[in-house]
Amino acid sequence: MRSWKILIPAFFVLMAVGCSKQKPQVFTSDCITDINCRKPTYRHLMDSLKYYNGKFVEVEGTYQQGKNLSAIANDSTFSDKAAKHAFWINFSPDCPLYNSQTHKGFFEASDGQFITINGSRMAVRGRLQLRKASGSNPYVAILNDIVYIALK
Repeated sequence: MRSWKILIPAFFVLMAVGCSKQKPQVFTSDCITDINCRKPTYRHLMDSLKYYNGKFVEVEGTYQQGKNLSAIANDSTFSDKAAKHAFWINFSPDCPLYNSQTHKGFFEASDGQFITINGSRMAVRGRLQLRKASGSNPYVAILNDIVYIALK
């Protein structure tokens, strides 16, 4: 009977620890400092692209990665996920992103493995640049000068 008195509290402690929310992995760059970043909702950003052109914005969504693909799309189940409603993410090797706690780079292998981010929910900060969609790149906007990524 005494063993149950020990096991029940231990079980609840393990459940609380196992269910606790993990902190997002945050990667930042110090290439561009002292920026004024706006955080519009995804819908507002898509509706007001001209207003935000050339400005730093933070957008949250689902990252899509593949051959000739690096984009973030709205992860709402109610919205169109076509390229015309997504943002091209233009990562630059000239402006590396690092995790301030682990000092590992975003594209740096750890234990022989790279971070798997395809399909991950993330927040990205970068400078929005409008462009005309074309057959080779159907995205209406690009996020350049990426200075912040938070993997959720």
